[in-house]
Amino acid sequence: MDVGLVSLVGFAAIVLLKINAISSRIDWLAIALIAGHLILISVPLLEMHRRGIFDLFHPLLWASLSYVIPYIIIKAAALALFDFQSGFFHFLGSLQPFLNQALLYMLLGNTALWIGYYLPLGKRASRRLPRFKMEIHEKRIFFWGFGFLLLGVSITLYLSSTGQYGYSLSEVTKFLGLFQTLSKLESIGLFMMIWAFLRIRNRPLSIWLVTAIPVGIFVVMRMLSGGRSSLYSVALLLIGAYMYAKYPNVRIRSTLPKLLLLILTIVLGFVFFTNYRTLRTEYTALDNKVSIGEQMSLWSSVGSGLFESDSNPSTGEWVEQIITRFDVLDSLALILARADELKTQEQAVGIDNNILKEMFWTWVPRFVYPAKPMISDLNLWINRLYRDSPFMSWMGQSAIGDLYRNGRTVAVIIGMIVLGIYLRVLKEWLVGGGKLSITEALLYYFLLMEITLPTNYASFLTNGMRTLFVLVLSLVAVRVLSGSRHKHGVRPETL
Repeated sequence: MDVGLVSLVGFAAIVLLKINAISSRIDWLAIALIAGHLILISVPLLEMHRRGIFDLFHPLLWASLSYVIPYIIIKAAALALFDFQSGFFHFLGSLQPFLNQALLYMLLGNTALWIGYYLPLGKRASRRLPRFKMEIHEKRIFFWGFGFLLLGVSITLYLSSTGQYGYSLSEVTKFLGLFQTLSKLESIGLFMMIWAFLRIRNRPLSIWLVTAIPVGIFVVMRMLSGGRSSLYSVALLLIGAYMYAKYPNVRIRSTLPKLLLLILTIVLGFVFFTNYRTLRTEYTALDNKVSIGEQMSLWSSVGSGLFESDSNPSTGEWVEQIITRFDVLDSLALILARADELKTQEQAVGIDNNILKEMFWTWVPRFVYPAKPMISDLNLWINRLYRDSPFMSWMGQSAIGDLYRNGRTVAVIIGMIVLGIYLRVLKEWLVGGGKLSITEALLYYFLLMEITLPTNYASFLTNGMRTLFVLVLSLVAVRVLSGSRHKHGVRPETL
């Protein structure tokens, strides 16, 4: 016992000496701001614990998992505690003032988002929206999902073969926006298939095979896009379909393995797609078309290259590169430091007041007005102006950074409150305490996924409206051709 006590005291002394050694270089203000974000994260967890229903895609929990934790808490901790060097801060000269200012604005904006969500306005607004369920047999939903997936895959293959898809985008036609919007049928169809598959009680071998093949096709389509989040988006869609096929009978313990799967796809996606982009750039200029066969050849080279240990970074280097990709804090710090300086340049290239412009232009089809500006070029210009970068790279400015550029602190507060109200409307309108219909599951999942907090603000309206168009079109087709019934209903109150 004496030996154990001495060992415990010795260990405690070593820990205290270690803390004392690093305390002089710890940014305690940054730690306090990180703690503020941890408090925000605890709020939806406590609410769900009180209600006894776990929802991975609760708006605030999902915002925490996909945005606050990786992009703010992990990155800020790396910068404040471990002397991690950001790739952006050489533009700023001094690290700490802008890191703390960016963290403060993050906490301000995210607190406004939480406040907007819990205001009663969202619940009241949701009661004015029509609530309906389509009574369709699961096998019919499965059939329609398969059809939508094939149609979406056909559109994606056409876009990819003509240089109008993903990382190989090299040509803009007047029907580009329409085809890209309709290609969402690919994801919608797979979601419907998985949702229906999980609802069907007796599943013969044939239906297992018919489900596995589209999943494989979907993975290949995502690989053709060249995006680092491609594998992650596949896993996310499968988990979303699972969650809302089983809802509300989902427990946090059964969800933990799925969260680990998401983390694994993030890491694998970063490793594979970073190498793919490097080879893609070496193979041909980004503005040249690459055929599907050539893309698959590049993927084969990526796969074989990963087994060459001499050419691969160490685990520590991979971790450092992944944390570097969580660049929202870096981007916001740059915006806070240079927004006033670059205001004239923003006006010159047409990205000033971009939120209002995006909301306007999203309603104008390119085939009606071919001279419509490329909304997706916004973050390309942000990268070129704020990072002085000549490369074809898009810098995620974050919703808060976007709002700050458009209207400074007032815009950050008002804009995030409005977004919080919108999230509450979605939750109250579509997700209650009982089982969800395919209509509610589709609308809620896909509209929630269009909210991209790490990139820009207006996506929940611009991309959301396009997605809503495809969803409504799909559901109307299913209802009319299947002869489904429209069922009104009232559900228990949500959070």
